[in-house]
Amino acid sequence: MRKSLFLSLVFFISANVSLSAQLAPNFTITDTDGVEHNLYEDYLDQGKTVLIKMFFVNCPPCRAVAPSMQTLYEEWGEGQNDVQFIELSIRSGDSNADVAGYKSTFNLTFPGAGFDGGALQALEPYTSGTYGSFFGTPEFAVISPNRYVNYGVGGGGVSNTISQLDAAIAATGAQKPTEEIEPTTFDLQIEDAFGNNINDLEISIESANATQSYPVTLTGSQLIVQSFEDDFPGLIDPVIRIRKTNEVYSKISAADLIIMIKEILRLNPITDPNLQLAADTNGDGSINTLDLITLQRVILRLFSEFPGVDSYQFIPNEIPVSLDPGNVQSLNFIGVKTGDLNGF
Repeated sequence: MRKSLFLSLVFFISANVSLSAQLAPNFTITDTDGVEHNLYEDYLDQGKTVLIKMFFVNCPPCRAVAPSMQTLYEEWGEGQNDVQFIELSIRSGDSNADVAGYKSTFNLTFPGAGFDGGALQALEPYTSGTYGSFFGTPEFAVISPNRYVNYGVGGGGVSNTISQLDAAIAATGAQKPTEEIEPTTFDLQIEDAFGNNINDLEISIESANATQSYPVTLTGSQLIVQSFEDDFPGLIDPVIRIRKTNEVYSKISAADLIIMIKEILRLNPITDPNLQLAADTNGDGSINTLDLITLQRVILRLFSEFPGVDSYQFIPNEIPVSLDPGNVQSLNFIGVKTGDLNGF
């Protein structure tokens, strides 16, 4: 008894393996738009996977799964990439016109055909038991480019059917198209404390913790980023920073010394926060005679740089950035020229 049961089980498994390993025969159908589709020439020989949906237009479960089938079709590229869907009616009463109406009802965009489009002949191997028992519609076959048939995919409700079909398509080696992501544009507006443009800047995009940094070049005033991961690998909490360390001697003169003296003597205090930063020429956080002496020595070329600060200081010193695909983000910086208290 046990031996008989074992042999029956082996026969059953062998039969099903044999069925699942069979190749798909070629067929040609004419769809509801009058376009011919040859399984081999148009799809399999081009390296495409083909999903065959067997249905009829008044089949309730076929209609229930139809919207989800369209969504799945779109996810796989609507026939423009590695996969094509074709739906074929099993009914001799479903004409191409009937199938066209069905497609219109559910906004389906993949090819379909009725009896007058050759559907019955194309489906005969699948409905006759060549690949396994045919229990009714909807039924599905996923055919890989090497012509092997995965028959009877799906079941257990719409969601489970779609999930199984998705996995069966992926198992053939097909790949879903990569979704095109629009870039994010960062528009940098950079002016000095008097509203003038600043040139020759060092602009970088960096990790907030300064562990990774990339110099960037603007297109006009814009930085265009498709992906931080691809364009700037390794960034953590990215920020944009700006530096300018040259032009130490520009825009500073004895006139600035006089303004600073009046500030120190409180004869004419500097109230603009940007100019207060410019007057702090040694970067100690206050304005005093040491700043006056520092500025004087830079003007006289006794110092080649300002001790403790760059020739320009930027407010803010960094701006955190994140991707917002398809949109423009404005980033506003003010560049304070150290020592320049009157703009010229």
